[in-house]
Amino acid sequence: MGLFSFIKNAGATIFGIGKTEAEEAAEATAAELREEALVARRLESTISDLGLDVDNLNVHIDDDAATVSGMAHDQATKEKVVLVIGNSEGIATVDDQMTVENPEPEA
Repeated sequence: MGLFSFIKNAGATIFGIGKTEAEEAAEATAAELREEALVARRLESTISDLGLDVDNLNVHIDDDAATVSGMAHDQATKEKVVLVIGNSEGIATVDDQMTVENPEPEA
């Protein structure tokens, strides 16, 4: 047995100790992107569970803004989808890029 000496800052970074600010920022950004993708999938699932029929539904979240695209079968369904997304916690704006298969006047 004995005492071994090592150079403190020369080894592999373990347990997040010694990460640079750039590494920490990159990890935070990656985590935020994963969270936004998860929220988008949950919103798509909720819309489907509510029986709102939208072809090629895609929800994209960027911070507190949501973008929704796809083809609704009627105007009422399109408006309901926008309301479901807009009335979700953490969403401040909805960019409606949806189209309507059977266009009608907006409600």
